[in-house]
Amino acid sequence: MKKLLTSLLSPFNFKLWACFFILTFNHLALTIAQNLVPNPSFEQYSSCPDNNSQFDSVLNWNSYQHFSFTLSPDYFNSCANNSTGVSIPDNFAGFQNASSENAYCGIITYFSNFQIYPYFYHEIIFATLEEPMKIGFKYYISLKVSLADGLGCCASDKLGVLFTTYNDTSISVFNNFAHIFSNSMISDTTNWTTISGSFIADSTYKYIFIGNFFNDTLTNISQPGNCFAYYYIDDICVSEDSLTCNSSLKITNSINRNKIQIYPNPANTKLYIKNELSDKGINKMIIYNYQGIIVDIYYDFEEKFINVANYKKGLYFISIYSDNQIFTQKCIIN
Repeated sequence: MKKLLTSLLSPFNFKLWACFFILTFNHLALTIAQNLVPNPSFEQYSSCPDNNSQFDSVLNWNSYQHFSFTLSPDYFNSCANNSTGVSIPDNFAGFQNASSENAYCGIITYFSNFQIYPYFYHEIIFATLEEPMKIGFKYYISLKVSLADGLGCCASDKLGVLFTTYNDTSISVFNNFAHIFSNSMISDTTNWTTISGSFIADSTYKYIFIGNFFNDTLTNISQPGNCFAYYYIDDICVSEDSLTCNSSLKITNSINRNKIQIYPNPANTKLYIKNELSDKGINKMIIYNYQGIIVDIYYDFEEKFINVANYKKGLYFISIYSDNQIFTQKCIIN
């Protein structure tokens, strides 16, 4: 026994054991930290969208349509031209930066105009998880949502996540149940709201569905009468590790925030622009008001500040185009 222990603890074997434990630990850490959602912020696509109802161009995702209506979820990406209505941050549904990176999708979670549709209409997206869930294991789920502000939308509750073991869309998923959903009406059109929760898997769930899985009679809305609720969706996460989902919720263009600075915020008379992203400078800068209307456009901007003394008080969005990258920041003018 002593001889065996001496052999195992020899300098050479000790290094082998150390490597074994390091590799094992790293493997476990990577396994635990994995986000099971493929293409979680819709960055990967087969073609850049040039119109609405083009969610099918998002890789690894599909749409589920109840009663086979012709409408479908929408895909928004900064690669799209502004004239298409599906660019970011300005698009047909409103004005919103991506929660992270350059893309998000949009879905209808409530539609009560029975003159147009005799049945309730909800749009739902789904994907196959990177690996099936394990029975008895706890999973953490989160996603970012924002109510569109350009369509006169009403707010609704019940937006959430449902997991299934099948992806047969002929089977109705409207069973008034979701594993994670919001019981409050999300009405914030400026910021991204996080819907999150956790549960212990009771099946080997393979598919993730996102939408409103409750009948309209069980869905609360912010205003009576005919209305519809339309939400942007971004940054979806499913993991055995709660920190993975929390850390995946990034700020738009966070990598570039230290290289492009817009200050002070709020501003009174002058708004200073500091650009260290590229030696090429700022190719274009667009200033929008809170309604998404263009207030000013600057090309080949070389100044250190812009004069905002004549701007009306309120919320503005400044989009800076530099070296094939886009940086957008919200600013308040006093």
